[in-house]
Amino acid sequence: MYPEYQQHRPEPPPYQPTGYQPSQYQPQQYPPDSHPQPPAGYPQQPPPGGPPEPGDLPVYLQAAVSPEAEQARANKGARDIGFGILWLVFGLCVTGWSIAYFEGVGYIVAWGPALYGIYKIIKGVLATRRSR
Repeated sequence: MYPEYQQHRPEPPPYQPTGYQPSQYQPQQYPPDSHPQPPAGYPQQPPPGGPPEPGDLPVYLQAAVSPEAEQARANKGARDIGFGILWLVFGLCVTGWSIAYFEGVGYIVAWGPALYGIYKIIKGVLATRRSR
């Protein structure tokens, strides 16, 4: 349409073979099995490090049940309850203000903040229960 605005793109270079020939391919020889199975009748050896003891937890779960983690979970639950109450009160205040301001013409029900506040309160109560 407007040739002066069209960009000139250079042509790509022609294909040049790399010299690789599939007939020259040789499959790799893998080393022999470094962990041979014991003969029949002998017990299987446990994996390196051995199996965990019956009461032991894996390292990644040990921090989750520490007293500090329980306390942090309880603090987060209490904080969620507090913020949930704030959101719920905010939603109710906006709804109350709109009912008083518009005086029968209509009003705004701020159900989003109120619903989020209820969600945060439930989440906080569950978190504090779980931390006990």
